[in-house]
Amino acid sequence: MKVTNGEIFGSIQAFQEIVKVELPVKTSWMLAKLASKVDARFKSIEKVRTGLVMKFGTPNEETGQTEIKPGSDNWVEFVAGYNELMEQEDEIDMEKISIPEEVNGKPIMVSAGILAALEKFIEV
Repeated sequence: MKVTNGEIFGSIQAFQEIVKVELPVKTSWMLAKLASKVDARFKSIEKVRTGLVMKFGTPNEETGQTEIKPGSDNWVEFVAGYNELMEQEDEIDMEKISIPEEVNGKPIMVSAGILAALEKFIEV
């Protein structure tokens, strides 16, 4: 499946939540494999994003961390680099995973936010 870095970046927390949902073994296994592949790519994306913050941001004297704020001197350059990073495409060697509506006669409860974040990766 072809995905953008933005789709990966936006899905990481949703993957952390959906793997906690009780699902059939095969579905859980497929989700765990996909989450692992997405997580590996997320770490690379986060490394580049952090590099952009370090390059264009300024140190916060109170926290000691480098940050970039809207309207700051380098904000436009940061946003351009960030957008370029998030638009990059990647190929993940997996198909969409089908999530059942019920398990043992009980409906699976997943929030709309999680489903929206995982739209590229799962189908219900």
